[in-house]
Amino acid sequence: MKIASWNIQGLGQYGKWMRLWRWIIRNQLDLVVIQEHKKHDHAGMLLDTKDFRLRYNGIKDKYSGCLFIIKKDIAFNVLFDDPQGRFLILHFSVQEISYVCINVYAPNSPMERVKTWSNLLHVIHLCARLQVWRNAHILMCGDFNMVDANIDCRTASSLISSQENSIWTEILEGLNCKDLWEYIGGHTLRFTFHSRSHKRAMSRLDKCYYNFFSCFDFKCYFHYVG
Repeated sequence: MKIASWNIQGLGQYGKWMRLWRWIIRNQLDLVVIQEHKKHDHAGMLLDTKDFRLRYNGIKDKYSGCLFIIKKDIAFNVLFDDPQGRFLILHFSVQEISYVCINVYAPNSPMERVKTWSNLLHVIHLCARLQVWRNAHILMCGDFNMVDANIDCRTASSLISSQENSIWTEILEGLNCKDLWEYIGGHTLRFTFHSRSHKRAMSRLDKCYYNFFSCFDFKCYFHYVG
């Protein structure tokens, strides 16, 4: 299975949809996890195509929103749709393997992020009671808009606070997920964001976490538009 995650920074720009679909077809993707789609109208957002289905949130919020684009031969269910458009959780099965995918688009504000992490942690605890969650392969990816390790930034001031780090650690431990970066390998671009005002302030905000490394059975593509 081929999965990609992309903060597309809005689909309203002319030609963005065509660019996205060409990229999906060229890479033969099965599941695409999009953040910041910025679309808030049903008319401009196709819900079905010939080969894919779309599921998204953040309709009332013009600056945020999570979007899943998933092949039609993969049946899925929505486990939770965040009213704020900050995360969206799907369950699906491929070759009799159960997956839970969490699409995250976190706020820039540290205070707002802590609220998002608190909400996400609460939802994870609720979903963990579901039968489909048990023994599922959990994948969490998106634009997290924060740095929790020195290796992922060039300036110490980019690191998250101890309060935020505490709840973020609780999320990862609850999911039993680890950062995929070191496991995938082959990347020459370490950072996905650079500050226009401070050129040396570079960091990796776009990440993917996974909990089943013993049966690492899919290929991940990551694409970031700066």
